Amino acid sequence: MKKLVLTLFSASLIILLLSGCSSIFGRNKGVTGKASAAEDKARIRIEQADVATAKNNVKRLDKIGEISYGVDYSLQQDTNQSSEVKVATTLNERVIALANKPDLNEAKNIANLVDQLITNKVAGEKLLQKKDVEIEKLMAYVKTIQVEKDLAVSNYVKIADKTAATADQYKSTLGEMDSWGGLGAIWYGLKRLFVRFIWIFGILLVLYLILRFASLSNPIAASIFSIFSRIGSWFVNIIEMLVPRAASKAGFIAQKTYNTTKETLTKVVDAIEQEEIKHKIQTDTIAKVVDVVKQPVKPLLSIPTTETIITSVVPPVSTVQPIKEELSKVMDTEHKAVITNIKKQLLYVK
Repeated sequence: MKKLVLTLFSASLIILLLSGCSSIFGRNKGVTGKASAAEDKARIRIEQADVATAKNNVKRLDKIGEISYGVDYSLQQDTNQSSEVKVATTLNERVIALANKPDLNEAKNIANLVDQLITNKVAGEKLLQKKDVEIEKLMAYVKTIQVEKDLAVSNYVKIADKTAATADQYKSTLGEMDSWGGLGAIWYGLKRLFVRFIWIFGILLVLYLILRFASLSNPIAASIFSIFSRIGSWFVNIIEMLVPRAASKAGFIAQKTYNTTKETLTKVVDAIEQEEIKHKIQTDTIAKVVDVVKQPVKPLLSIPTTETIITSVVPPVSTVQPIKEELSKVMDTEHKAVITNIKKQLLYVK
């Protein structure tokens, strides 16, 4: 589970950095890029609405031609041919000329409808209702297309206004970049790079603080926080590789050097303490022997007296104590604290 969380966090962090870098180093499409593509899409919607309107107009002209043919067919059925009928026929001819001419099947169907209306009104009304449904669909579709076109035009106008405002902004930016003999472009790029770097740094800083406090109580967060330590070590290694003496100038030492020095000092302290323990054991042993010898015993021939034995016993000289006294003189409080800490680690003191 810990490895999974660590892997997911690493992947998210890499994606965040890559997305930030892509925005920093990405090509600026400008007015002729994204805005132009949005205008093209809006214009295509308007053109599609116009095409749909044109097709619907053709269908309506077909329907008008079919109905006008039926009117002419109906007027021809009047044998009296009154002046009113003749006027209606004359006007209907103009309608036929403007509308599309129906094909043979449409002509037969409309003629049949007229015949049914004349001879069988009930059957004719049913056929007429079907024609009314077709006409209503055409008219409703006209309204739908008009609404879609109005929306497309409105959207196109908004995009065009936004594009114009963006163009003005880019024009002002280009003027700023062209200033100072072209040096303005360098200054503009540096500002943009700095701002975007601040954004990336701010996001990473927030993540760092959250994980830093969470790592105090959560082992998973502590494992994730180790990524920042690893990233920091990369930067330090890069700086040390580019400027070898930078770390020492800043007061930092390499981990290997620190470990070697600490190990050497620990061995020295351990050796001194071991030698002091040996000297104490020898001193204690001699003291016990002297105590035993001081006990009253009967003198024997050729055996030295107690006083002779005591005076002849010479206590061992400590070779460690002078060293410790000299070190105590030359070391300050901080150095002594380091030695004490090492003794605690070696369990010589509590």
